[in-house]
Amino acid sequence: MIKTRITNYQKNLKKHHIIAALAIILIVLAAVAVFSISQIKNRSTQLSQSAIIEKLRNHQELSQYQNQEPQIKLLTSDEIRKKRKLYPLIYKDIPTNVYEVRFSQAGSGILLIYDARSDKILKNFSLLEWNNP
Repeated sequence: MIKTRITNYQKNLKKHHIIAALAIILIVLAAVAVFSISQIKNRSTQLSQSAIIEKLRNHQELSQYQNQEPQIKLLTSDEIRKKRKLYPLIYKDIPTNVYEVRFSQAGSGILLIYDARSDKILKNFSLLEWNNP
């Protein structure tokens, strides 16, 4: 009885329906795999502060700050979104999981937006101490 039902079921199904169903399943599985891989890559694999400092030492434009200890902070998407509202010039169009690096010296310094994965300084701003009278 079960064997006859299976045979009848197989006869009723058309091959192109099976192929279409399998194609849809494969597309969904591929989409899930791509999404999962992108999520794994985008996780904040935070580098140690010493590793970032070492990478930054290779940038000539920072040579005057070689003897200073920078303040380094990983910026997540939430932090970037909040800071973008307050400081759109600085935080506009920057990707997530980049570092905010500050070097300060005697009333001045620089603020960098640094992508450690690509080892690129994305943005560079001079910081001046300003005493409001």
